[in-house]
Parts: sequence; structure tokens; C-alpha cells
Amino acid sequence: MTKLCTFKPIVVLPTFNERHNIQQIIPAILDVSPIDILIVDDNSPDGTGALAQNLARTNKHVRVLHRTDKAGIRQMVAKHCKKNERSLTCSHV
Repeated sequence: MTKLCTFKPIVVLPTFNERHNIQQIIPAILDVSPIDILIVDDNSPDGTGALAQNLARTNKHVRVLHRTDKAGIRQMVAKHCKKNERSLTCSHV
């Protein structure tokens, strides 16, 4: 019998100064499906990272990656995918 690999999907939301948008989009995504969400904040000066961290504290499906460098979204997604062996759906907020 062939063993099948299963992947758990994750939504990756790259953010920069998206505080007001993530307040709306995170609940909207979770209302559709209890899928895992990774918010990637590129050191937003508007408090996006802090809000994302608060959302992660109150919801087990939300995680946050705080980036201080600007290496680019491709490198971040590739690194996360390889590290967690995840199938990714990416969307800009």
C-alpha cells in the first residue's frame, strides 16, 4: 500500500502598515474555515505587528512572524514552507 503525504494548508498574509485591514480580514478568513494563518509583519510602524501578536494570543489558528529585514516575500515563503512542510496559499492584505 502506498503511503500518502498529507499537508495542512496555511494562509500567509504579508503585511506592512495593515493594522486596520488585518482587524477585518483575520475574522473573515476564520469564519469561512478554521485554517491556520501566518501573519508576516515587515516591521510596520503603525502597530500591525503588535495587533497581530494580540490576535495570535487569543486564537490558536493565528501565528505571527516579525521580520526586521526586507529579504522579500519569496524567500520568506520558501523558508517557511521548507521548515514546516506546508502547502501555502499566499495573499497580500
